[in-house]
Amino acid sequence: MRLTYSLRKKIVIVSVCFLVIGILINTTIHSLIYIDSFKYALVSRAHVMATTVKYKLDRLFQLYIPLQDIEQFDSQCREITSTYDDISYAMVTDIGWNILFHNDAREHGRKFPAQDIPLDFGTEEGPGYIFFTARNFDNVAIPVFNLLGKHEATVIIGFPHALIIDKINQMIWNSLVITLVLTLIMLFFFYMILTTWVTRPFARLLSIIEKIREGGNLTQSENRINTSDEIGQMSEAFYNLLSELKASQIQLEHHTQELEIKVEARTRELNIVNNNLMLHITALEQVKEEEKRLQSQLERSQRLEAVGNLASGVAHDLNNILSGLINYPELLLMEMPPDSPFITPIMNIKRAGERAAAMVQDLLTLARRGVALAIPVNVNSVINDFLSSPEYKSFHNQYEKINVTVKLEKDLANIMGTPFHISKVLMNLFTNSLEAITGEGEITISTQNVYFENPQTGFETIPAGQYVVLWISDSGIGIPQEQVEKIFEPFYTKKVLGRRSGTGLGMSVVYSTVKDHRGFIDVKSVVDGGTSIRLYFRPTMARAEEYKEELPFSDYMGKGELVLVVDDMKEQRDIAETILKRLGYNCRSVDSGENALIYLEKNEADLVVLDMIMDPGIDGLETYKRIIEKWPKQKAIITSGYSETSRIMEIQKLGVNTYLKKPYSVEKLGVAIRTEMERSNKEKS
Repeated sequence: MRLTYSLRKKIVIVSVCFLVIGILINTTIHSLIYIDSFKYALVSRAHVMATTVKYKLDRLFQLYIPLQDIEQFDSQCREITSTYDDISYAMVTDIGWNILFHNDAREHGRKFPAQDIPLDFGTEEGPGYIFFTARNFDNVAIPVFNLLGKHEATVIIGFPHALIIDKINQMIWNSLVITLVLTLIMLFFFYMILTTWVTRPFARLLSIIEKIREGGNLTQSENRINTSDEIGQMSEAFYNLLSELKASQIQLEHHTQELEIKVEARTRELNIVNNNLMLHITALEQVKEEEKRLQSQLERSQRLEAVGNLASGVAHDLNNILSGLINYPELLLMEMPPDSPFITPIMNIKRAGERAAAMVQDLLTLARRGVALAIPVNVNSVINDFLSSPEYKSFHNQYEKINVTVKLEKDLANIMGTPFHISKVLMNLFTNSLEAITGEGEITISTQNVYFENPQTGFETIPAGQYVVLWISDSGIGIPQEQVEKIFEPFYTKKVLGRRSGTGLGMSVVYSTVKDHRGFIDVKSVVDGGTSIRLYFRPTMARAEEYKEELPFSDYMGKGELVLVVDDMKEQRDIAETILKRLGYNCRSVDSGENALIYLEKNEADLVVLDMIMDPGIDGLETYKRIIEKWPKQKAIITSGYSETSRIMEIQKLGVNTYLKKPYSVEKLGVAIRTEMERSNKEKS
């Protein structure tokens, strides 16, 4: 633990240390001086006594009196010891340290224990005295010389050695007491002076600093310490520094406010720039995503277009060929008795032709040339028709372990389209869901009205607005995310060998049909978690037409009207003539638009059945334009193996109301001609 002391304590501690050291030094010096002084006093006294004895002995030697005969010296020695309390003994010894005289007569004849002390007094010019210690006594020895100057005797004065020690100890204690008292007095005055001159100004200065640190405001008189010493100068310097700091602080606060204003303004600018940059980056990312999506759509459209061009190239010819497989069995069945054994084989031929025609229709849909004129359609009705169809019953029998759940919105809005194509889309999606489930599973068919306030991002971006949703989900094996983009490509499949059905164009037909209906697709799939496909169609307020049952043959019989058939295919002309004659019409046929104009120059026709695509020569649109230039009231219906929507819409604007898709049935051709005849009769009346 680190000890902390105030400045006052530090100064006091240092001062005390120096004073203690000074006391010790002073005491030591004075003790040494006192010891020497005391010893000198004792020695001087002993020397005086010894000298007195020596003088008396010298006189005796001058009178030639032997020392052994002089007994008065014992009394002389006793007089010396009795006179001075601090002298223990006085004696005279010969040069052999034998005691001649002593204050104690019992010591006569004994040898003084100083044989080891080297005493060489020599002559009278020798040393004055010798100081030595023997038997715990300090001794002063003075030599006595005879008339011949020879050392004859030694006067010894002795005093106890402890006497000096006691005197020294007494002197030391007296010195310590006096010094301690003086020290305390000096410390008191030093403390008062230190407090008044040093620590108190420092404490005041510290209190000022602490007050400033706590945010207090000081007046000039509080800041100043009115002394002329260094502390006063320090206070003055501190006050000046404080004044400068206050001025600097005010200036700093002013600059800080200006800087904050500038930083705030700059921050706003940077935020605006950053927001604009983020918007720009977001827009760029959206543009890149949109570009990527459009590129993907373009590539998919190009692939579909390539296949579509191939499909459309053969679809027209295939439909012309299939017309015979559908129409001739119908005509034969009309002539056969109900119990004919050939009815079943002929019906099989007819159904085979119809299935082939459906495949051709898939090709036309894929080519984006198969959508006829759109009519209001209720998707719920299409779903219900599908659920009651023989195809669904066949599926249900084949996949007994798969449960189908139907959730249809009650007041579902209608859409503009064709029931045939919507039904085909439903059939393809349902078939795919069935084949994606191995063993037990579930398929859900749902419809609902939805409204999006903002664009929805998924498989493709769906703009905001109101939609009719056809939703089919299954619990099948799912589709990996990287393969979702490919499922709408022609002939792409991941189906297990042996479970694959159809032509491989099912999902391509779905995509093309939805786009023909100006709709959108969203796909969500999880591997081993199933697939969900939603189709979004724009709603319409128009009411859907009610379902019409098959008409009796008599309802579309002709009344001998003349019908001109214009078709570049001889087989089509023959089929049309046979059907029309069987329906009670007079029929003529030509193989080109140019020949149709020539025929009408010379003859009249109640109705013209006009093929849209004829090669070589002019097509159906150009033929009809030339016809109405000369015969504006001439009625016509158009037929085609496939249709180009823009040209169909153009010919409709010219007055053609009915379009028949090849291969057509006897009923469709009869109803179309009968309807147009009745419309013409109403206009004439």
